Amino acid sequence: MAHDVDVCMRRPRIIVVVETLATGDRRLKVLEIAREVGMSYGSVMNILHEHLGLSKVCARWGPRLLTAVQKSFRVETCFDLLAVYAANPDQRDETWIHAAPGS
Repeated sequence: MAHDVDVCMRRPRIIVVVETLATGDRRLKVLEIAREVGMSYGSVMNILHEHLGLSKVCARWGPRLLTAVQKSFRVETCFDLLAVYAANPDQRDETWIHAAPGS
């Protein structure tokens, strides 16, 4: 019984530690986080997905679900970029787009 109480008391702290590690260095691998906190790979994945609502996107941890507005914005932006490229096919440039949080 004492062991169960200890695990229940530690859970919120471990979730906070996993969140801090995942958001502090978004290039960390799940296995590296698991080793850092002394948990199994599956437990860390569960915390990341179920408790924190994160998933791996382009080698970084980010929100799992986009809102309808965010999806629409991404589609519009892609069409705008395609139109710019179609107008200037010789102009090849890397374009980085950063969406504001909550947009």
